[in-house]
Amino acid sequence: MSALAHCGQGHVHLITSKATAQINVDLAVTPQEREKGLMFVEHMPHFQGMLFVFEGEEPRAFWMRNTLISLDIIYFDADGRFVSQALNAVPGDLTALPSAAPAQYVLELNAGLSPLLGVGPGSRLEHDFIAPPKEETDCNK
Repeated sequence: MSALAHCGQGHVHLITSKATAQINVDLAVTPQEREKGLMFVEHMPHFQGMLFVFEGEEPRAFWMRNTLISLDIIYFDADGRFVSQALNAVPGDLTALPSAAPAQYVLELNAGLSPLLGVGPGSRLEHDFIAPPKEETDCNK
């Protein structure tokens, strides 16, 4: 089991050229959580989403099997930098929606929120476990 599996839910900061938004997220860290994702969810609040956390960067592809709501799927690299996105993914569609480059994190939001916030090249995702800050050095020692 991943060391992050206990995290459950929290929030991320999505930083774009237009805005910085705090998004409440459920975390999908274990293989079982990632497989289930947002399947069978009938409604999701506006600034709510799901953050998929993988052990490393590699090409990713998502689909919408058993997903009932339209989503924006945003791919980020190990440092939380924008890789690519699939907008307005169609509920139930089995078409693979691949990342344009290797990704370690995937953020799913309600369809339409990504363009509203200005997500695109140059956007960043921040969370405690994405490129965590280095420990501060105590200069008084």
